[in-house]
Amino acid sequence: MIHEPTIKYKNRRISWQVLSSQATFFHERTIATVEQRIKESRLIKKGHRRAVYFHAHSGFYIKQLIPSRAKIEWRNWTGLRASGMPTVTPIALGLGQQKAYIISRAHDDFRPLYDTWHTLSGRLRLQLLEALGRTIRRMHESGYYHGDLHGGNFIVRTALGHFDLKMLDFQSGSFKKITRSRKFYNLADISLSHFFQLNTRVHPYIFYFLVSGFRFSMWHFSAVE
Repeated sequence: MIHEPTIKYKNRRISWQVLSSQATFFHERTIATVEQRIKESRLIKKGHRRAVYFHAHSGFYIKQLIPSRAKIEWRNWTGLRASGMPTVTPIALGLGQQKAYIISRAHDDFRPLYDTWHTLSGRLRLQLLEALGRTIRRMHESGYYHGDLHGGNFIVRTALGHFDLKMLDFQSGSFKKITRSRKFYNLADISLSHFFQLNTRVHPYIFYFLVSGFRFSMWHFSAVE
């Protein structure tokens, strides 16, 4: 696994690590002045000791969290990217004494998985589930355990009947030995009731078969509204 090199900067008591491929984007948008960029941004969500902002004019997200969690997420994120997993594009990690920031690109041609699911026919829903299964299988094969796998952590692009998926939110996981029980735990996090806001829960073994590459009809699950 070869990690992309980073460029280091120091700005206003924040130490930045910027992926070399994203350095131009970082500087053109003066992201190092992160507190000013947050004031210009729209709050997307806020939770315990973290918040996510969207800077619409420049097309990037800012996640603000505590330094220890930011280091974990950045390490996981760049590790998955190095292993070839389809993730949202990370730009930079900024570390201060009390606060930290992770900057990532917006992907305007992708939509949240929740939103995409409700626009699809039964046949396309099956194709999307299979694409999801392949992505999760690749994640497990890379040695990554997500720990918080749900529909809010995927975005989707639809093109000519094909689905491209990107993953996000990596602060709860780690690279470790992927046992069968850990696969099932990851997959149990994904249920149709939570994932697609339906009234039935899919047993994790069903998703395990998808992840293992088996094809079978999911219509009787996806048709329940």
